[in-house]
Amino acid sequence: MVAYAIAGTVNINFETDPVGMDQEGNPVMLRDIWPSRDEVAQVVGQFVTPALFTEFYSNTLTRN
Repeated sequence: MVAYAIAGTVNINFETDPVGMDQEGNPVMLRDIWPSRDEVAQVVGQFVTPALFTEFYSNTLTRN
């Protein structure tokens, strides 16, 4: 969804069409800005903790 918003259209082939242009007018492809698996794993490892889930879901199933 975000990639379509960046591109400004849903009529795009992300393999061949740029999602935009850089400051010099060069095409920017989705693969140029998409994070690698390692980058995602690093962020998840740093910020996604059991305490985060405990806090977020602590009131989900409680009855008032």
